[in-house]
Amino acid sequence: MIYKNFGKSGLMVPAILTTKYIEGIPNDSRVAKGVDTISADQVTKARIEKVQKLKVIADERNQTVAQLAIAWSLRKEVGLHQL
Repeated sequence: MIYKNFGKSGLMVPAILTTKYIEGIPNDSRVAKGVDTISADQVTKARIEKVQKLKVIADERNQTVAQLAIAWSLRKEVGLHQL
């Protein structure tokens, strides 16, 4: 499953888990303005593709991608900072 290696993917950049960057970086976003904890160069095509795959799983579970990430983290007994 895609979330088996969730933490090893470098995906756990919290802003990416909101899914608001799936269609690109909105001009009015904190990332575009350079005031977020991540920069625009961290919103990579590879990360977006992973979020899209995770969104399918999250949708099947009636969850957001962020909720899926938290559930995965709790199940694995690791903190999000370790991912």
